Amino acid sequence: MTSIKGWYEIRGKTLFIWEGVLSLYPTNLTSCQLYKILQDEIFEIHVEMTVPIEKIDSDGYWECVEINGEVSNGAHFLCHSMNTEHAERILKVLPSAITSITVRMDPNPCRNWERSKIKERIVDWQKLMQKMCEFPENSKIILDGNMLS
Repeated sequence: MTSIKGWYEIRGKTLFIWEGVLSLYPTNLTSCQLYKILQDEIFEIHVEMTVPIEKIDSDGYWECVEINGEVSNGAHFLCHSMNTEHAERILKVLPSAITSITVRMDPNPCRNWERSKIKERIVDWQKLMQKMCEFPENSKIILDGNMLS
């Protein structure tokens, strides 16, 4: 299957997850688990790759962020999250401790925010990463004013 509306789609050799989706996958990208909160419940689907996949990615951001990292069993994850509350809830489904985490975000997605709102956004994400990561020193934020890639 090359797509499930609202969850993912495969374009070329990349699996793109949609807004609100968390993907958990092994290094060899032969399959992945996808999680999404729908009607206040977390749903899960398993995707076997029927075509060779080289990368898992997401696109379409605005105020969303891209969260990626690794868990203690060696698997990797990528999440396209709308806010810290969503991220905190959905990352709890990961089967083992988060050992590294990176949040990539546009610090001023609407291009009209006050400096204090931008700072608050960054601080909120830093706090969440340090809370969720077993090794807080392995957490970082990438500020990206062009979140289309």
